Amino acid sequence: MIREWWSKFRRIGGIVTVLFLVANMTACGNGTRWIFSLNGEKLYHTQVDAFGFVYAMDHNITNDGQMEEVYEDGDTYAQHYKKELEDSILSSVLLQQKANDAGIQLSKDQKKECKKKAETLVDAYGKERLQDKKVEQNDIQKVYETIRMGELYVESVTQDEDTPDDSAEKDNQYVTVYEVLFPTVMFDKDGMVLSDADGNAKQMSASEKEEQYNRAQEMVQKVTDGEEPDQAAASYGDSVTAAKKHLKYADLNTQYQKALDDLNENEVSSVFEGTYGYYVVQLLDKDAVEYEEQVTGYEKQAKSQDARKEIVDHLYDSYVGTDKNYRNDKRWEMIAITDYLQ
Repeated sequence: MIREWWSKFRRIGGIVTVLFLVANMTACGNGTRWIFSLNGEKLYHTQVDAFGFVYAMDHNITNDGQMEEVYEDGDTYAQHYKKELEDSILSSVLLQQKANDAGIQLSKDQKKECKKKAETLVDAYGKERLQDKKVEQNDIQKVYETIRMGELYVESVTQDEDTPDDSAEKDNQYVTVYEVLFPTVMFDKDGMVLSDADGNAKQMSASEKEEQYNRAQEMVQKVTDGEEPDQAAASYGDSVTAAKKHLKYADLNTQYQKALDDLNENEVSSVFEGTYGYYVVQLLDKDAVEYEEQVTGYEKQAKSQDARKEIVDHLYDSYVGTDKNYRNDKRWEMIAITDYLQ
């Protein structure tokens, strides 16, 4: 009787053990194993995989056979991209947390934009490829939303600095000119200004300067008589430099600004002396808005990137640098950038 009871107990115990092991293995599957723990938030395997696909897609990384080649500092391309992926994950999540703290939310249009990006990625990889990693379109969309939230937070921090100042409108204005320079300083074969022992620009002789001035005056007369400025400039060969330029008004010296102020568009200035010699300019566009917008866009982008780096560096110091357990190294070692390449 006791033996029979003990035998049944052992069989039941074995079944329970098997069920426990199965349940435990399921719970520890790819989707539920955390890899990063950032400021109290855990990122699991599926989330990291979703970031991996987004990173590879957005950076156009393809499996072109160079992954095992050396990139720099002894790292292969695969190792380099994996480090970049980690930085992308950490910075995006930490910035999203700051955005949440600041009460920032995505608009309906921004969510639609993230959804469209996710759909594009799924179309590029195919659902089966993503499902091999237990990644769904919704996981991809959440990554894009995380990234966008971080961008909005950086924008919110820098937007006060970007408030336009009406009084500085003239200083930020760009002009487009056709500039002809009759140089009175000496240049090397590469077009660089030669300097003397004191670091000052080497000057031509007095007679050479007079010749350049006379040439400049002659050119103005040619244009007055109906010759096009570029044709008139070309007649002086190596004695002049001539080019179309976009110039920031505030960066020009007083003589240059005064010459431009006296011109209407397409008019040609009289001869004036500047830093490198005698100038004749044709004003092509008094307010080069399109070029100004390009420059402003580049400047804003650079400022945003600098601000983002500064913020992320601070967040790293706060939540990564002092926390040696932010990453599960064994599970991170299982991540391979090649798993996410098309």
